[in-house]
Amino acid sequence: MKRKVTIIIENLYGGGVQRILQIICNHFDYERYNLTIYSVIEDTPYPPFYPSQIDYKYIFNTIQQKQKIWERIWIKVKNKCKLFIYNHGSPRLFYQLFIKEKTDVAIAFIEGYATRIVAGFPKDTKRIAWLHTDLENNPWTSVAFKSMNDEQKSYNDMDYIVCVSNIVKSTLEKKYNIKTKTKIIHNPIDKERIIRLADKKPETPYCFSVKNNRIISIGALINIKGYERLIKIAKRLVEDNYQFELLILGKGTQEAYLKNLIKKYDLTSYVQLIGYQTNPYPFLQAADIYVCSSLAEGYNTAITEALILGKAVVSTECSGVKEQLGENNEYGICTQNNEEDLYEGIKKMLQPAILSYYTQKAQERGKIFTLEESMNQIYNLIENNNKD
Repeated sequence: MKRKVTIIIENLYGGGVQRILQIICNHFDYERYNLTIYSVIEDTPYPPFYPSQIDYKYIFNTIQQKQKIWERIWIKVKNKCKLFIYNHGSPRLFYQLFIKEKTDVAIAFIEGYATRIVAGFPKDTKRIAWLHTDLENNPWTSVAFKSMNDEQKSYNDMDYIVCVSNIVKSTLEKKYNIKTKTKIIHNPIDKERIIRLADKKPETPYCFSVKNNRIISIGALINIKGYERLIKIAKRLVEDNYQFELLILGKGTQEAYLKNLIKKYDLTSYVQLIGYQTNPYPFLQAADIYVCSSLAEGYNTAITEALILGKAVVSTECSGVKEQLGENNEYGICTQNNEEDLYEGIKKMLQPAILSYYTQKAQERGKIFTLEESMNQIYNLIENNNKD
């Protein structure tokens, strides 16, 4: 008999966590498991991002323009009622009212709301939380909990907590005094798919305007990604007479601000915001250098993707980066997490001999990432009957 697995995530698209979920869904063993995906916010699981084998459900409705006024009002009322119960009731009550279904394994695939919801599943369900970020440097999850004690209780109610890197694990254990139930599973990467998609034409027609020193960064346009300081670094590189072009792929709340900053610094010939791309790999393939300017990360999937495509990497020191680039910059340049050191790291990578060296090292590093190992770790977690 197939085991039933339920995964809860906030939404289906838009970031690295969602890309990782898509990889898992597309390589899941549907001969052994029935998989249900819940998004907190109503969405649509389009192929090929999500396969037809999944059972999709959602918790909060979205309001669409095509709906009649009374339908929109009714959706707002329902959503407010659900949100009221979420904020003032227990996770168990929220489960009993709005989810109800039985499952063998429930996985909160992201911190915050999904984690608190999974904490409300029955105790005979194997409950798993999945952490993709460093909760010390990026404590965004406070919006989803009544208090730190409420958040700590949700993690204590889990049977296992998956952390995507060593730093994510150590930060969680220190912050919430949790030691026995944490496990590390690095983000699964579909290497063959990345290589295949990199050879396709980009959905947004754009080509780098320079032949060398083509720099790219991929991520949501939000403060934690550090794009403001990356644009400031670009200004300094122009003043230092470096020839380069920087493309930033993504969407987010800082988009207008960053566009204005580019104009303010007269960087329109050097820095371009390309927007969110469902297939970012042709752009990554065309680049020479991948830069991660983040203030905090859990395990930056785009760095691994860059290594797979043989691109030299410069990154601020965030959770997981040294596991990808080596403790002593063997496979890329990891800088201290501030503007000055990132600036110096990018300047160093723009030296032809250094760039050539790290391009070769990236090609070596990219060979170690295998999808099969990560998927087997996930299956072992699902099958393990020893609940801590």
